[in-house]
Amino acid sequence: MKILVSRYYVVHNHAMYIFDKKSDHHPKHVVFLRGLYFKKIYDKNNMHGLLLNSEGDRFKARRMYHKDEEVLDEWIRHLSKHCCFYSPAEVYEQIGRIGGGKFADVYDSRHKITRKVCAVKKINKVKLNPKER
Repeated sequence: MKILVSRYYVVHNHAMYIFDKKSDHHPKHVVFLRGLYFKKIYDKNNMHGLLLNSEGDRFKARRMYHKDEEVLDEWIRHLSKHCCFYSPAEVYEQIGRIGGGKFADVYDSRHKITRKVCAVKKINKVKLNPKER
């Protein structure tokens, strides 16, 4: 049985500060967000969640839940800025498909600002096993 514990989070300057109580002046933990990734998760009790993880084993995955999906979506918007992720479509213009493989496609693309042509690989994470992720 999973026991949910209330925590208080503050995201600032690419770090997430975790407090046990709202009145605490010093965080219990600090998580540096650069390079971490996250995804939405759901549990059996209809709680909306967020899994925060990294490549490899340098970071213990954290799960955070909230009963209100809109609040969780707001957290995702903030975390995406601090984890330094962006949609490739925001930066690159897709020219054409070059090729593909088991779980990825490669596209000829052009940087929207510099106009430099490069290859962009689009990976379908659904086709990856947990170790490959």
